[in-house]
Amino acid sequence: MTSIPLVLVVLVTTLLSSTIRAQHDCPPEPDCTDSPQPYRRLDGSCNNPAHPNRGTPYRPYLRLVAAKYADGVSEPAHTESGVPMPNARKLSLQLFGETEMEHPRNTLVSMQFGQLIAHDMSFTADASSRCLPIEVASDDPVLSEDGVECMNLVRTKTTLEDPCLERDGEGELPAEQLSSVTAFLDLSVVYGNSVTQSNGLRSFTGGKLKVEQRDGKQWPPHHPNTTRTCDVESESEVCYLTGDARSNQSPHLTLLHLAFLLEHNRLAEELSGINPEWDDERLFQVARQINIAQYQSIVYYEWLPIYLGRDNMVAFGVLPETATVDHVRDFDPDVDPSVSNAFATAAFRFFHNLIAGHLNLVEESTQPTGSIRLSDWLDKPAVLEMDGKYEGLSRGMTTQAHDRPNFHLSPEVKHFLFRRGKPVGVDLKAIDIQRARDHGLASYNDYREHCGLQRVNKWEEFQDLLRPVSASLLEYQYDHVEDVELAVAGALERHHGDGMAGETFSCLLLDQFRRTRVGDRFFFENGNTFNARQLYEIRKSTMARVLCDNTVGMTEIQREAFFLVSAVCPTVASCDEGTMPYRRMDGSCNSLYNPLYGTPYRPYRRLLPAKYADGVSEPARAASGKPMPNARQLSMALFGDTEGQDRRSTIINMQFGQLVAHDLSFTADVFGVKCCPNGKKLPFNKLPPRCLPLDVPSDDPILAPGGVECMSMLRTKTTLEYECATNYGVAEQLSSVTAFLDLSIVYGNSMEQTATLREHYAGRMTVEHRHGLDWPPANPNASHLCQMVLETDVCYLTGDLRSNQSPHLALLQIVHLLEHNRLAGELSRMNPCWDDERLFQEARRINIAKYQSVVYNDWLPIYLGRQNMLDRGLLHENYNGDFIADYDPLEDPTVSNEFGTAAFRYFHNMIVGHLDLVTSPNRDASGKIRLSDWLRRPSVLEVHNNRELLTRGMVNQAHDAANEHLTPEAKHYLFRNANPYGADLKAIDIHRARDHGLAGYNDYREFCGLQRASNWSDLQDTIPPGTVTRLAEWYESVDDIELVVAGSLERHAPGATVGPTFLCILLEQFRRTRAGDRFFFENGHPGGPFGVEQLRELRKATVARLLCDNTEGLMQMQRNAFFLAADDSNPVVPCSELAEVSLEPWRERST
Repeated sequence: MTSIPLVLVVLVTTLLSSTIRAQHDCPPEPDCTDSPQPYRRLDGSCNNPAHPNRGTPYRPYLRLVAAKYADGVSEPAHTESGVPMPNARKLSLQLFGETEMEHPRNTLVSMQFGQLIAHDMSFTADASSRCLPIEVASDDPVLSEDGVECMNLVRTKTTLEDPCLERDGEGELPAEQLSSVTAFLDLSVVYGNSVTQSNGLRSFTGGKLKVEQRDGKQWPPHHPNTTRTCDVESESEVCYLTGDARSNQSPHLTLLHLAFLLEHNRLAEELSGINPEWDDERLFQVARQINIAQYQSIVYYEWLPIYLGRDNMVAFGVLPETATVDHVRDFDPDVDPSVSNAFATAAFRFFHNLIAGHLNLVEESTQPTGSIRLSDWLDKPAVLEMDGKYEGLSRGMTTQAHDRPNFHLSPEVKHFLFRRGKPVGVDLKAIDIQRARDHGLASYNDYREHCGLQRVNKWEEFQDLLRPVSASLLEYQYDHVEDVELAVAGALERHHGDGMAGETFSCLLLDQFRRTRVGDRFFFENGNTFNARQLYEIRKSTMARVLCDNTVGMTEIQREAFFLVSAVCPTVASCDEGTMPYRRMDGSCNSLYNPLYGTPYRPYRRLLPAKYADGVSEPARAASGKPMPNARQLSMALFGDTEGQDRRSTIINMQFGQLVAHDLSFTADVFGVKCCPNGKKLPFNKLPPRCLPLDVPSDDPILAPGGVECMSMLRTKTTLEYECATNYGVAEQLSSVTAFLDLSIVYGNSMEQTATLREHYAGRMTVEHRHGLDWPPANPNASHLCQMVLETDVCYLTGDLRSNQSPHLALLQIVHLLEHNRLAGELSRMNPCWDDERLFQEARRINIAKYQSVVYNDWLPIYLGRQNMLDRGLLHENYNGDFIADYDPLEDPTVSNEFGTAAFRYFHNMIVGHLDLVTSPNRDASGKIRLSDWLRRPSVLEVHNNRELLTRGMVNQAHDAANEHLTPEAKHYLFRNANPYGADLKAIDIHRARDHGLAGYNDYREFCGLQRASNWSDLQDTIPPGTVTRLAEWYESVDDIELVVAGSLERHAPGATVGPTFLCILLEQFRRTRAGDRFFFENGHPGGPFGVEQLRELRKATVARLLCDNTEGLMQMQRNAFFLAADDSNPVVPCSELAEVSLEPWRERST
């Protein structure tokens, strides 16, 4: 059996052995008689003349909380019951995942700069002779396969082993670990930690540091102990000598070392040109002084706010309360800047979760051309001098995102760290846990108390503090809450305030960076170093400029190097004061008050504040703190699966509702990740981020016998993850489509998307001709969006990727697409001088207007009730055929979360499981197709004349009754693909509402003017008594009942097909959708879209005529296609007898 070689600390220890002080050669006390000295000393001494050793190398880390050792001296702590702590590797495997997911905003420069800072402030000193290996279990899923039995870890040298450190008191005191570098932000990683070390790095010419020239670039000098410092076989191989032996650790870290080294030389050269009389020493010291000052400015004003949060920093005194051009004189000689053990050994290791496992190689066009594996090049900086790698990695560092700050680590650091050519390496998280034990850190609870936070007394309390999956597993790893370790629980905390770390780690990080600043007499903003003009210049420093000035071949970079290029963020061009004749594709400038109202990738509107368990993003719990009832069980217990046809409405009625829903709303980025592959649960540590799978109980009568354990669901993208949206600290879900009734499902949601759908000739949209018919073009991502089972299967490209979801939905997409081309053709014949752009825009405008007229005048009254719509201003009487001037420029049309996630999903209850094929009106079906057989398989439309037969079936077959039942096809078989079973649409709706943090049903009752329920009987005014009884069996309290559940169970409101709470939400939305749309077809504002004659024609639009005009073979149709045909009230007539919108008012008359 083999074991892993010593980790990096041991290698570095050997390197620094020459600097270890002999036991009988202790250094003298620093002589500060030359104070006030003009420059900071290299070893940090005399920074504070009253305490000259503070912040110097080989001093003990500061203890914020007393050390915790099993023997009170040095042995790692045991649990409260006296047994050893849980195995560190097992904790890492059980509590920390290994899925890589890129951060939406921050670059690898940002993460790597954090490592540079960590190395600048702290380095666990020369290892002692005592080992503390980590055992690897025989069933370890990764390491045991290669025969690894343990991971090597040598204990940090302590005060017990250094006779030069004074120890007060009698008896043996607890071991205090030593740091071998200065505690200041002084770029000791560049300049070293002593005069002797620094002299070995200086050229002593022109104030510069040593460099070597190779291949047109400057490199740090060659290390004299190459084979002992780097992972190389010969002394001639590349290994750099810098102020810190860890500079060779990873390629990106080396690049940052190199940038600050070259920045020193650049400054020295510029200073020499300005001040030719300055000697080498002064040039060196002033260049070093400026370099450090620029670095400190970047740390505090550019970098720390990303991770600690600017508000948190101001509140803790890390940043001044108000920005100032003057000096910030906050040096306090009573503040000890020494690095705390908890900071270095736990809190600042938070950044290990951000490490990326593969580093992109990016060409000048910013396109990645490949990547290198991190574990292949640890301690092997030679990769930078290989052909093109320096340039590729430098660009990659500024364009690639670091990993997300969650409980996952890259597999490269979880299993393969420092593997040095072997199949596997060590586990960085396990090393962090074991190192914290070596250092005798007190418990998580002790540090919470130190930070003024409440101690955890029982396991349930962790649910509100830590990330949910790990929080629930914690009690299975530790015997008692008092055993839980800082390095473990701190890394699992939910983020705090406007920072990325949790509240305990934030406390420790903020404490350190306050002391690091306030305890440094030479901090750049104090009045001791720079005058006002110099300070003004230094504050201009940015990481981007440091990289640009010192990276060969880098000619351009984003202004903020710690952030990804933000070209994807929406920018609104001039709105031309409302003179635009056509609505924009992305909805921008519809409102001149707020040009972004209704645009894509904006947060849903909230009618009531979000309800999350942690107040940020975690799904809500019951009032008692327990988890909400299982969504699948609720679906089975409260919603039946019996099909019963509606007595009057056709399937097109229900399907048109889905078209409208897709036009208004699309939860952002909810596809592409398998959270429950093939219906099987993933171990929590394998679960991709944002996954919120829905458990299927083992006794489920339908799905469990088919082996289904869960249903997949990926959480909607929120403002917490999207750099272009304002983040207020609470997750607000994003909609990826415009909020207007603008047929974005046909035309797309951006100019770029629309351009790919247009023919760019005669105003037409692109179509393909097959079987004598026009079809949407083929989708280039067919394999991802559709089921491509047979060679003949098709997948359509439209303005909405959901267009292929069901056969009837695809039919409605197609008729609106073909209607555009029909309109463009007729307009072209009437106005032959119109060019492609005008024909396209006018046809689009008419198409949208006819659609809006159908929505408000024909379709919505069926479900909302005409009188209800009149009462709430959705419809208007006595307008005498004229315009309706109800546009309100201050009205925000943004779709509400409650509308998109709950109320408008009521139509799911009306889905029909088998779709009729009908040969002629008023005839029985000649056949049927099963819905679940053809979800995401629109090719069924191209079989024989199915397009005609399914269209006719859509207006001859009734949709399911609007009640508490769903068709089994939607209840058990949704998106089953080729599997026997699928998902449960109702359970998914319940789970999605939890994901979106909707408030409780009782809250919405109150919002809508209903009486708030105090007990179960109070619900009977809107919900049948028997249903209320069933609700009480599943929910502990009336305040736990969910909107998406109870809203679907309400009795229908007068005149409507939905209950009063959903009706309230639907009316609220459709009023804003109309009143907040400057281009709404009936709006008569000056320069509005239509004239009076045009408006009269548009109001004639019907869905029956739309189908007739754009369905080959359809010759007859009932006048109102939303209702079943009836001889007396809704007779079938020839298509030519249906009302037609004449385009004559659009003919341009010659003058």
